[in-house]
Amino acid sequence: MKNIFALSFILINIISLPVFAENNQLIADYSETLQESRIGRAQNIARQLAEKTNGGLSKYRAEPSMFGDPRRSPYRDNGDRSWTFTFFGGSPGSNNFTVETVVTISEDFSIIRLDYNGAIRSKPTQRK
Repeated sequence: MKNIFALSFILINIISLPVFAENNQLIADYSETLQESRIGRAQNIARQLAEKTNGGLSKYRAEPSMFGDPRRSPYRDNGDRSWTFTFFGGSPGSNNFTVETVVTISEDFSIIRLDYNGAIRSKPTQRK
C-alpha cells in the first residue's frame, strides 16, 4: 500500500512539472511587461519634464526616440532601481537639436530629478 501512495505522489509531481514551468514563464512574462510599463511611464515623465522646463510644446520638442516604444528610448538602468534618460531636443519641427536633458527617475517614481538641461555637451549619436 505504501508503494502505491509513493508511486502516486511521484506521478502527480511529474505530471504537474510542466504546469509549474508554464506558470513560471507566465510570471516572468508578466514581470517583463510590468517593467516595460514602468520604463514607459518614466520615459513620458522625463519627456514632459523637459517640455515644461524648456517652455512648453510650442517652443520645444524632444527627439523622436522619446516617443513610442520605451525600449528604444535613450535610458540607462542605474542598477539601483532607477533609470537615467539622456536625450536631445529643440524647436518643434527641427532636427537640429540644441538642448540636452538628463533626468533620473526611480522605479517607484518617488524620485524625479532633473540632472541637466542645457547646451548639448557631446555630439548626438545615432539612437536605437
